[in-house]
Amino acid sequence: MLTTIEHSDDILQVKVPLPFPLRWVNSYLVRGSAGWTLIDPGLRTPEAEALWHAVLQERGIAFEHIEQVVLTHHHPDHYGLAGWFQERTGAPVLLSETGWRQVQLMWQGSCRCPGCSWICSLATGCRPASWKRWSGTWQASCRLCPRSRR
Repeated sequence: MLTTIEHSDDILQVKVPLPFPLRWVNSYLVRGSAGWTLIDPGLRTPEAEALWHAVLQERGIAFEHIEQVVLTHHHPDHYGLAGWFQERTGAPVLLSETGWRQVQLMWQGSCRCPGCSWICSLATGCRPASWKRWSGTWQASCRLCPRSRR
């Protein structure tokens, strides 16, 4: 399987592997004026982490060149690596207000971590208090919760 497709010098599609029949999720790196935007980084698995290390190295993109992580919606195969990237880049994680409401409805209270109640606590460790409304989106300025690391 081809794991990357270069749509232009500024848009790279990355097929992040999934451990179930869907096989992969499409993630994108989009170059901006100050760095790269990562869209839907994929499910957090060792294979996905290894793929991202390889893709970034091959493309000459350092973690600190990623300026933001954008999540299109609340499914784990799209958001699972958000906190992993945030820990390495310091970049904010952005989610639409609609996505935030869906997160609250679907995942509220499903965390195994004391004090966390947000989906990111399952795979990225974000805490709800660290999310702020920002220009019609919710921005995570959190770090991985040590209790939710695998």
